[in-house]
Amino acid sequence: MTRTTRRRIATYLALGLALIATLGLGACHRGCHGGGHAWHDGDGEVDEDRLRRGVAWVLREADPTDAQVDEITAIAKAGLDDLHGLKAGHAEAHEALSAALAADPVDREALERLRADALATLDEGSRTAAVVMADVAEVLTPEQRALLIEAHEEHGRFGRRWY
Repeated sequence: MTRTTRRRIATYLALGLALIATLGLGACHRGCHGGGHAWHDGDGEVDEDRLRRGVAWVLREADPTDAQVDEITAIAKAGLDDLHGLKAGHAEAHEALSAALAADPVDREALERLRADALATLDEGSRTAAVVMADVAEVLTPEQRALLIEAHEEHGRFGRRWY
């Protein structure tokens, strides 16, 4: 694999992660904190209008068609629904963590189980993000992806982040 190919892959990955972060962090904020400006309402339903506007904004440099925005919105909604499902049990894990740390002696086995469970959840979320990134990239043309990568690199040169 050439250096240029590795750089292109890294750039696509960064672009995809920026998209996922933009869409996913809003959902997590809303789901975990019960309010704010996010893609899910309090009961886990995706606000599709808000999500569509967010997708259109993230892709604005690529001048996507309405059909592309609709398709990417559907992909993002499915990904967000999957990611939202991963937060089930978060409150119980938090309570178990507190109990393990408060125990005398500290319950190291419980801490290890919680750590392993958290890593498994993170791994599942990472897989979901990778699938969503690939699905979104396939909707866009190579020219549109190049425009988004160029815009991403341009923002990075000025020390600002996209996400």
